[in-house]
Amino acid sequence: MCGIAGFIDKQNQLNQANKQKIIKQMMQKLEHRGQDDVGFFIKNNIVLGHARLSILDLTKRGHQPFLSADKKIVLTYNGEIYNFLELNKILAKKYSFKTTSDTETLMNGYQEWNLKSLNKFKGMFAFGIYDQLNKTLTLAVDRFGIKPLYYINNNNFFAFASEIKALFCLPGVKAELNTDALGEYLLYRCTAGADTLFQKIKRLCPAQCLQYNVKTDKTKMVVYYQPRKIALPADQEKLTKKFLNILHASTEQHLLADAPLGLQLSGGVDSSLIAALATQIKQKNFHSFSIGLKRPGWNEFKYSRLVAKKLHTIHHELYFTEDDFCRLLPQLTYHLDKPMNHLHSVPMYLLAKYARRYVKVLMSGEGADEIFFGYRRYQKITNAKHISDKLLIQSSQFADKKIMSKIVNVDFEPSIVKRQRLITNLTNPYDKLFKLEMLTYLVPLLIRQDKMGMAANIENRVPFLDHNLVEFAYSLPLKLKLSKNDTKIFLKKIAEKFLPRQIVWRPKVGFGLPQNEWLRHKNGLGEYLKFFTTNIQTKRHFINYSELQTIITEHQTKKADHSQLLWILIALEIWLQIFIDRRPYQDIWPGLNQ
Repeated sequence: MCGIAGFIDKQNQLNQANKQKIIKQMMQKLEHRGQDDVGFFIKNNIVLGHARLSILDLTKRGHQPFLSADKKIVLTYNGEIYNFLELNKILAKKYSFKTTSDTETLMNGYQEWNLKSLNKFKGMFAFGIYDQLNKTLTLAVDRFGIKPLYYINNNNFFAFASEIKALFCLPGVKAELNTDALGEYLLYRCTAGADTLFQKIKRLCPAQCLQYNVKTDKTKMVVYYQPRKIALPADQEKLTKKFLNILHASTEQHLLADAPLGLQLSGGVDSSLIAALATQIKQKNFHSFSIGLKRPGWNEFKYSRLVAKKLHTIHHELYFTEDDFCRLLPQLTYHLDKPMNHLHSVPMYLLAKYARRYVKVLMSGEGADEIFFGYRRYQKITNAKHISDKLLIQSSQFADKKIMSKIVNVDFEPSIVKRQRLITNLTNPYDKLFKLEMLTYLVPLLIRQDKMGMAANIENRVPFLDHNLVEFAYSLPLKLKLSKNDTKIFLKKIAEKFLPRQIVWRPKVGFGLPQNEWLRHKNGLGEYLKFFTTNIQTKRHFINYSELQTIITEHQTKKADHSQLLWILIALEIWLQIFIDRRPYQDIWPGLNQ
């Protein structure tokens, strides 16, 4: 993977030296994303930058920003186009290729098909491409938002970057809290759509393409893809064969790399199935990696060992502690650019950091739970007498709205209405659930996977999010995905062909952490509660501290479990201190103990 950034100096107020200085500062903020090479393009008021982690064509020929053969178009690109060899055969009739990098495929494909190229690319990507003749900057991300891209458009600059922090290098661009998005975060631990928790900074949503015209200062947004229902065989044998063909093709394409590639192995069905196919396709000794707590009951090593032994991988197990978790929270919040919505971001980073000793790329099973309905919370929906939009929207809610309303002075209604609008054009409740999961719950999981990997300078790949696979899952009859007693039914039956039964049919655990207990440890995670009690650095205007103290006391004395709510507030406060208060993240955890 890579880090990309760029800006257009609308008023031409910066001289060449200042433009160069700013883009270098932006790339320094992104250097962890790609440490193999760095490049810049500066011409008139257009500035582009690129930090490269080389995966395909490891030579200097893949240097970016990348210029077209006629020098009229310039590209900065983060991602992988997995079908680039197939596209090259078509494009070779008209274009000569000087590299073996998919960057050149993207460039030539864009020149040949313009925006229609986006539906031809199979992969994960975020890019900025500037046409010097048409004076147009085009930004785009892949179908499911696997690769993040953020932008800002004000009177002085149109700018974009792989991570938000790079945008604060621009003159006059400051980190300010977007209070309109606060209610949504406090309920769902994330914001949906283009909104971020930063005022005026937007995110490109899945399958979005934005074009900015430098001459007219106008933007145009296009959504180039939406999952569609496809015809599936009624015959079970033919259905299984079709699925295996799609999954095999996706896994094979995701294995394409000139750099070392390994397997993220949790011991669950999804990552184990990808690992099984990978070892079948490329019969070699892959490195596989698992992580967990040392204490009994809080790791899945029993199962990941079983899979690793069956697949003959070179297996690595990594332990982490509560102290590791607490120590890394501020640093990883900085890398995320947002409050840490999922606690397993920390072990994910530690695993990636360790794996980087051996590989540059990690395969994972991310996305399978969303497309095949694998979460246990979906069963509550199936068991409901009436499946309302309200029930669907609440299914991914982390905080109790009534309790949260006592603690914060925030209006939650706009966020609920916002999410309702996403599904107004659908009638089937499970189609609504699918769309909600893809546009709300899955996106922050993918952002977390990208940024935790990139913080360790490693690329994560997600074979389940091949669009053909997603459309297959979307089209499957509900009875093959979800019942009152089970989840992910079809995928588990497929997995039986490759994995031991005790891996496939054991109850879903997920990567949980004992946050409930940890928040009662005065020298552990509970230390962070000092933000709201004895060590209050800055009082937040929206928090009712006396009510919050009651909640903290109830949790610490075991009268109630408020761990979900307390985690939301801790994660938010760490983010506020780093980005809004501009406190160095290195000072936060040690500072609590002083």
